[in-house]
Amino acid sequence: VLSGFPGRRIMDEVRVDPGRRPLGGFGILSEDFLEERAVQGKTFAIGVPGQSWVASDWEVGRDATPWESTLPKELTVAMVQPDSAPLIDWLQGDDAAFPDFPAPAPIPFLTLALFDGKAVVGGTVAEEAVRAQVVAAVRRIYSAGWVVEDHVRVDGSTGNAGAVFHTVRSLPRPPGLGESWLVAFARPGDEWRSVPVTVEFLEPGGVVRTDLIPPDMPSGAVVESLEDVIERMRAWRTAELKGNLSDVKPNDE
Repeated sequence: VLSGFPGRRIMDEVRVDPGRRPLGGFGILSEDFLEERAVQGKTFAIGVPGQSWVASDWEVGRDATPWESTLPKELTVAMVQPDSAPLIDWLQGDDAAFPDFPAPAPIPFLTLALFDGKAVVGGTVAEEAVRAQVVAAVRRIYSAGWVVEDHVRVDGSTGNAGAVFHTVRSLPRPPGLGESWLVAFARPGDEWRSVPVTVEFLEPGGVVRTDLIPPDMPSGAVVESLEDVIERMRAWRTAELKGNLSDVKPNDE
C-alpha cells in the first residue's frame, strides 16, 4: 500500500489475529485501480489472499455483504463483517474520523535465551503470579553456573493464561560445553519449543524463518521481545570472530 500510494496518507488499521492463518499474497493496488472503480470519488475494495483486489459496493446498509461472493471457503462472512460495517459507515459519512476497529487482546507468551552463561527470560503475561512461577522455575533449573535475567512484562490487557505446570516442567535442558546456544518460546500452559542459535538465526528476519513461533501466534511481539538478546548474541559472536582472527599469524614469506 505504501509503495502503491506514495502521495496519500496511509491509515494502518491492520490487525493480527491468531485465528486467521496465512493463505498467500495479495494483489497489487494502484491509483488506476481506485480511479476506475470509484463511486463519488470513493472506492471500497476487498483483498482476498491469492487473488486480485475486488471492488465492492459501499452504498448499501452497514450489515450488507456485497463482497460475499468473492470470499474463498477459508473466509466466512462472520470473519469479514466486523471490518466491513465500520468502513461502510465511514464511507457514507457517518463517522468524521477513521473507524476504530476493536483489537483482540494480546496473546501471553514467554521467551527464553540460553547463551554465554546467561538465561534470559522474557515475554508478556497478564498476572504477576504467572511471571513469578516461571521466573522461579528458570532460576531453579539454571541455578548452576547460569546468570538469570528476568525481563518478563506484566500487562493486564494481555489474555489470561492457564495453569503453567507444563511450562515450568518442560524448560529445555541447558546446552553443554560446545553445544549451540538455544532460544525457546512457550505460551503459558504449553510446553517450550526451542531452536539452536545459528548464523541464519541471527540474521535480520532469522527468527520468523525458524519453527520457533507457532503459525497462529503473531510474530511481531515475540521478535520485539528477543531483539535485545539477539543484538547481544551478534555482538558476542563478532567479538569472538575478531579474537580468532587476531590469533591467526600471517604466513611467512
